[in-house]
Amino acid sequence: MTGTGQTIYLHIGRGKTGTTALQRALTGARSALLQRGIYYPEAAGGARGAGHDGFAKACIDEVPYYMRMPANPQAAAQAMRDELDRAQVPAVLISAENLELANPDRVRMFFDDIWPDANFRIILYVRSQDELAEAEYNQLVKLGRSSQSFAKFADHEFQGDFLSLADRWETVFGVGTVQAHVYDAARPCVVAQLLASLGLDGDGAGWLETERTNSSVGIRALTAIRLLSMLALPDADALSARIVQGFDGRDTPALYLDADAAACFRARFAASNRAFARRFLRPDPTGPDGDLGGRRRTDQDREAIVEQIRRLGLAGV
Repeated sequence: MTGTGQTIYLHIGRGKTGTTALQRALTGARSALLQRGIYYPEAAGGARGAGHDGFAKACIDEVPYYMRMPANPQAAAQAMRDELDRAQVPAVLISAENLELANPDRVRMFFDDIWPDANFRIILYVRSQDELAEAEYNQLVKLGRSSQSFAKFADHEFQGDFLSLADRWETVFGVGTVQAHVYDAARPCVVAQLLASLGLDGDGAGWLETERTNSSVGIRALTAIRLLSMLALPDADALSARIVQGFDGRDTPALYLDADAAACFRARFAASNRAFARRFLRPDPTGPDGDLGGRRRTDQDREAIVEQIRRLGLAGV
């Protein structure tokens, strides 16, 4: 049912699709957004004070092993509630990559309790699964949250079924509420895509500018950090930071799939991607092979980097 009150925009992720840069830009453009009728809450921010991951974590039923939870997650939700109770605005934008892990029913109940007649728009960014799996794995290793191999992560932990994720949210919030975009890692356009979802695409993007964040850590640094994490040292975080600093600008990108293996990995999700694209992407960018595209590296670039990693003796380490 379509509401008659506020519009709630929920940017639910995923991670590794320019989310941190976008959230920092939104934080800096809070006043400009408000002038355009969209309220970007200050409460329940993430660790870097940009997004709303504190609120998102309060809505997660099953907390993954790698997630660091606040001491009192419900306090973040209450802070969000208190702020929104005071807000007299036609639209609200919530951005938290961890919302993809949240229970949509809990999120819906939270907002229904404040604005029973609200309209909802769910904004979701997706990415070619081969590059997304590598990026997510590298982030876990960089943060010292995982010491397993990429192969084990890819086979047992990586969640690359975007259709299931989008369907779960659409089931709760209604048909047509999910607005999905493919993250183009070679030519990021997350700002333009977000403005389109907010109905501000004719407004220009000069007031909402992003800067590069979350610089990538190379294969040698990540391998050292992963091996270090197996020792469970009390000062592991400080040592990891020194490793990253030591290799800064002098490392090889951390890839784990050559071109053929990357194609095979993407093929696992081809059928799901085709169905996802038909329902949630406009226009549908996929071909008969279900390829979402938007990859940072060409096959030739990938092969050259993987060969460098082989020469370093780090392939499969």
